[in-house]
Amino acid sequence: MLTEYNYLTASGKYPERENHKELTIELKANMNGFIPTINAFLTEIGLSDVEEVSSGFRPTDVNNKIPNAAKNSLHSRCLAVDFADPQGKIAKKCKENPTLLKNYGLFLENPAYTKGWCHLDKSPTRSDRPSRMFNP
Repeated sequence: MLTEYNYLTASGKYPERENHKELTIELKANMNGFIPTINAFLTEIGLSDVEEVSSGFRPTDVNNKIPNAAKNSLHSRCLAVDFADPQGKIAKKCKENPTLLKNYGLFLENPAYTKGWCHLDKSPTRSDRPSRMFNP
């Protein structure tokens, strides 16, 4: 299960992010709505034991240094998470049943671009599509 600590600190790699100055009440509210959605989704697909976060909350100064990261990344708004997924289990489950993503209001970054990890987000502006997958 995804915990607040794992989300904020990328599974303990960046403990300083837990109290980062950019982590506003609004971002905490986003996170507090996002984490239960992700956990319910993971439980439904039978992968509730997934917990290694490679990227959760990202302060803007960190995000700006990541090559090819979206300028207004949903990670910086506490609406996206990247899980380590070396066997592609999450993507496989999403491909098998794309309505699951829609049921939870989630989008999946195209697994062809995310080898070894999986990006899920809850974009308030991304246009809907049957597959609920997008290219970076």
